[in-house]
Amino acid sequence: MADTTKKATTVSRRDVLKGAAAVTGTALLGAPAIISAQPVTLRYLGTAVNQSKEIAQKVKADLGIVIEYVPVTTDDVSKRIITQPASFDVADAEYFQLRKLIPSGNLIGMDATRIKYADKITPIFTRGEVAGKKIGDQGTAPKKVFYLEGKSSTKFSATPTQWITLIPTVYNADTLGIRPDLIKRPISSWSELLNAEFKGKSSILNIPSIGIMDAGHGRGIDGRPQVPGQGQHDQGRDRPHDEGADRGQEGGSVPRVLEGLQRERQPHGLG
Repeated sequence: MADTTKKATTVSRRDVLKGAAAVTGTALLGAPAIISAQPVTLRYLGTAVNQSKEIAQKVKADLGIVIEYVPVTTDDVSKRIITQPASFDVADAEYFQLRKLIPSGNLIGMDATRIKYADKITPIFTRGEVAGKKIGDQGTAPKKVFYLEGKSSTKFSATPTQWITLIPTVYNADTLGIRPDLIKRPISSWSELLNAEFKGKSSILNIPSIGIMDAGHGRGIDGRPQVPGQGQHDQGRDRPHDEGADRGQEGGSVPRVLEGLQRERQPHGLG
C-alpha cells in the first residue's frame, strides 16, 4: 500500500481509501459488505499477471470500489514506487524487490490481524519451512522480508509481527522446460543447460536477474566449479538495474555463458 497521506481541510483521497480499506478488511473477516457512499477508485500497480478483470468486477459488485489497473513491467514497478509514490494506492511487487523498496518509506505494511487467512500463508514464506523442516535461505528468502517492525517502518523484522509486506498470490515454475520429443533421453540435471550436445539449442530467460541464477545452477552441479558469489545470486535480484555489471565483476564467466546460451532467442530451456 502506498503511503501518500496528505493533510487537507476537506475529505482527501487517502481518507476515502482508509474507509474503503476498512470495508475491505471487515468483508474479509466475514462481516456484511458495505457499499461506499462516495465512489472510490483504487489504483493497482503491478504486472499484468495479477490484473484480473473478474476480480475487479467482483470488487465493484461487492464493495462499490473501482479497481484501476496500472500495468507495468517488474522493473517499472520498482521505479514507480521509488519515484512516483503518489501515482498508485496498492502495489503488487515481488519479494526480491523489497530490500530496495521498503527503505524508501513509500510503502506501508498490511495488518495481518485483518486478513482472514493470514495464518494460512505457506510457511515457506513466513518461516522458511516445509513440513516443519527448515529450507535454504540464500539471497532474499521471503521470510527475511515478510514482516516489518511497524506499520510505516522502513526496517524488516526477523520475528513475526502484525505488519506484513506481501501476500503470495502467484506461484509458477518458469525457469526450465525441455522438448522430450527432440531430446529423446532423460534430463535430470541443471548442468544439461551447458552440455555441448545442446550448443545453439539451449537458452535461458533474457531477464538477467532470473537467467543468471539458472546459469549458476548449471555451473554449480555435478562437480563443476561454482560461479564466484553463487550464493548471492538471489540478492542480485534486488538490483535489477545493475545486474550485468555486478555479475561481470565476479569473474566474467557467467556473462560468457549467457552470451552463448542466448545466442538463439528461443524460449528458455532445452530443445
